Amino acid sequence: MEKTSTAPGRADASFDLLSKFEPALMSTSRLYANGRQQVAIEVLLVPMLHNEAAELTPAELDSVRLVHYNTGDELSDAWTIAREKNEYSYYPEPGRDAATITRVSRTGEGKRYVIELYVSTTESEGLSRKLALAITRESDGLVVITNGEKLPPNNGIDQSVTLQMVKVPTYSIQNYPFEKNIVREAALDGGPSGPGRVREDGGSPVFIANYHFTAVDNSNNTIMFKSLEVESGGMIQWHDKVAGERYASYTGYAVPGSDDIVYNPEIELGHLHTPEKKVRDPAEDTGTIVLVGDVNIPFHYNSAINHDGPCRVNAIDEYGNGHALFIRFKDTSPTGRFDLVLYK
Repeated sequence: MEKTSTAPGRADASFDLLSKFEPALMSTSRLYANGRQQVAIEVLLVPMLHNEAAELTPAELDSVRLVHYNTGDELSDAWTIAREKNEYSYYPEPGRDAATITRVSRTGEGKRYVIELYVSTTESEGLSRKLALAITRESDGLVVITNGEKLPPNNGIDQSVTLQMVKVPTYSIQNYPFEKNIVREAALDGGPSGPGRVREDGGSPVFIANYHFTAVDNSNNTIMFKSLEVESGGMIQWHDKVAGERYASYTGYAVPGSDDIVYNPEIELGHLHTPEKKVRDPAEDTGTIVLVGDVNIPFHYNSAINHDGPCRVNAIDEYGNGHALFIRFKDTSPTGRFDLVLYK
């Protein structure tokens, strides 16, 4: 199919025939409709001019895209077509590595141009779309589409790919393991549940606990997170909300792939306490919520009232799906600050 345009361009056409204009899937054809997960498509393009191999202009190469097969209409803003793969894995399928692609063998085809397209969408989940390739000729704005129409001078190329938009999964709170792992704990002065912990060295927190952040699907497969953000950065709770109190616990977090701890800059910890900068005993490829407790954090009214939680946690997993959760201290009792609770 061809579309004409009055748009000005080059005086001479760079091609008058496309002997090949073919898409081939390099990944599964399924994708989550989250705007981040991609389908990988390899395009073989062989342009001709006066029955000789032709050279395309940079603008023509950039114009190679997907359009609706049945109508030839351009895709809506719900679709994104990139020329590079992003950080998210392809749709998971049994027997297929979701992190890899399979490039098509072009042996003996006399390849001319091979272009990789990486497609993502937020279009309605549960639908399928049959898509054709399109290219715009720079000289006159002619659009050639591979939907089988025969309009001279091009032959009737009939090529398409069909993509299936998959519903983004939702999980219950049981799908999010949230286990406390103590990585530092000083000797105790008093009972183990009491606030009277003492420090063994100057300025160091009395205890530090990591909560590594992942999910498991309904088949018990671990889903890793690519990003993690705790809104406001974290929260704090004192043993008691009274002037002169010094026993407090607070939280920070580290994003997947980093051991740098992010804290809430609005929380006042006092000059006698030194926050940890790095996650102790980090876990590879997971986000981490860090819980810190000390006996030398002077009570600060605005911090205690305005930053005592809960905190919203926004995460994006390896397939580009978003997860919205909350963390809070176990309760408001004197010992409630020793544990965190994850909930939806």
